[in-house]
Amino acid sequence: MACHEPDCKRTDDGCPRCDMPTMKPPDCLPIPWDIISPHEQQARRNHGGQSLATLKRRGGLGVCEAVAILEDRPWHKMDETEALERLGEIIRDATARLPGRPG
Repeated sequence: MACHEPDCKRTDDGCPRCDMPTMKPPDCLPIPWDIISPHEQQARRNHGGQSLATLKRRGGLGVCEAVAILEDRPWHKMDETEALERLGEIIRDATARLPGRPG
């Protein structure tokens, strides 16, 4: 699967300009790759060794799964509204600290 960015030539799903999709709800924003990629090892621990690129290729992450990975902890079920709020906080905080990203 190639990167979804029109001018990107990468085919490994690890393009830093591409985002990790979230599976639901449909209005949930994708997670910037440069925010989630540092959590690769936690993703592998939580998903039976699957890489973030594999998870992305398979459709992305559930909101609770994404929060667990970004908090570097094992997955546990969360209320979807709380998980969405927490995911938004994490993305806003991390985006504000990234060079070259609007925050």
